[in-house]
Amino acid sequence: MVRLYLFAEGQTEQTFANMVLKPHLANCRVYMHNPVLIAHTRKKEKFIEVAEETLKRCKMTSTVF
Repeated sequence: MVRLYLFAEGQTEQTFANMVLKPHLANCRVYMHNPVLIAHTRKKEKFIEVAEETLKRCKMTSTVF
């Protein structure tokens, strides 16, 4: 199984990812986690923290083939 983490800049991108990309990718056996909306993060540092945490979780649960 392939996992995909997506960071959406706005609500429109988030909705598109959920309604169009997620079902399409599921047919290709790619699991997309819920998109993380970054438009409302007030500080750049907060976004970086969220991105780093997500990538760390991904590394812990991923297997390289």
